[in-house]
Amino acid sequence: MFHRDLNTFTFNKSEHLMYSRRSIMKRVTYLLIIMTALQATKLFFLPDPMLANLGLHVTNTLMHMFGFAVCAWALKRNRFDLSKWILQLCFISFITTAGFLWQQDLALQYFYLLALFVTGFMFSERETPFFIMFCAIYIALFLLFQHLHSAGGLGASDYSFLTMVNSSVLALSCFGCAWIVRKMTLSNWKKAQNFAQSQSNVIYKVFPERIAGKLISLHNNRKSSAQDLMYKAPMTVVFIDIVNSTSYMKKFGDQAAIDLINRVFAEFDDEIRKSGCLRIKTNGDQYIFVCELKDGKHEARVCKSLNLIRELYLIFGRLAKDTTMALRCGVSTGEVSAGVVNLKSPSFDVWGQSVVVASRLEKSCTPMHIHCDKHTYELAQERFFFSAPAVWNFKGLGQTMTYHMNLV
Repeated sequence: MFHRDLNTFTFNKSEHLMYSRRSIMKRVTYLLIIMTALQATKLFFLPDPMLANLGLHVTNTLMHMFGFAVCAWALKRNRFDLSKWILQLCFISFITTAGFLWQQDLALQYFYLLALFVTGFMFSERETPFFIMFCAIYIALFLLFQHLHSAGGLGASDYSFLTMVNSSVLALSCFGCAWIVRKMTLSNWKKAQNFAQSQSNVIYKVFPERIAGKLISLHNNRKSSAQDLMYKAPMTVVFIDIVNSTSYMKKFGDQAAIDLINRVFAEFDDEIRKSGCLRIKTNGDQYIFVCELKDGKHEARVCKSLNLIRELYLIFGRLAKDTTMALRCGVSTGEVSAGVVNLKSPSFDVWGQSVVVASRLEKSCTPMHIHCDKHTYELAQERFFFSAPAVWNFKGLGQTMTYHMNLV
């Protein structure tokens, strides 16, 4: 499901179910190998009249142990469909052959009823006809051996007609229980896979693609290393702040202000998701997002980010047109470190000088303007109008040349 080379995660429902069935089948296969070996211990207690068939018993045991081993090999090679058919046929062949070889009633036929429950886990919902077919075969073989023993054909004691009726009821009851268990199991698997898929969708909305797949992989493999969840890349970092929100809150109340900010940020999220950028976080009335500069097309990506900011300003102007609130924005472009903080409650964040510069630019921005650093200006000056450069003395950064971008 997770491809390391592509750093992507693809959730496939049928694949998820197959992994669940494969896990059960692997355990059943190993159990059958152990069961076959335990059945072989009976050969040490063969009565004298049956010693002539010792070679047949040994051959039957070895052949079917080899068949179960082939099934285990096929599972390791991810040949799930092949392995489940081999397992079914080998099991039927082993119990049936053993039943005829042992010229007496050793209750081997009851293994057919056990197979009813195991078969339910091997076939998907679309393969229900195969499940019913094998169940019919197991019930028929069970009743056949019960009849042979009751008729004395294999040297068993005399069974009454009522015993056969009881055996039929037992077989049908086991089939009914196996059907119910299968239905409940498939339903729980569907719920689990839907929940896992919804979690994956949420993770892809919150984290960048290269991080989301690795984060899911680390969770599934129970690993705790955060080394793969950190990377460096050139990005455009954008800080947006809503000014005068406090006065609006005092005038119209906390709930009205929160509702308006929520509507604004929700539409911001939609636009940012469409553009392929990523929201980092919100902090009160502050909104932070980044656009990664991919494939060396830095100019195009920076211009796309600035166009996106214009769209966000238009959205804000539409939603807050009857208020005194305004936006101010700081934009900085450069290499930043990005990754997941705290694996127990993971959150994606970015660090670096460009992040600090963007924050300082936002704080010093004139409302309803876009304040950019020199690198952003150099990459976008051919397509946007900027004011004359200004020099700001930012704390911790010293003198920094900045540019205000016109919204029109």
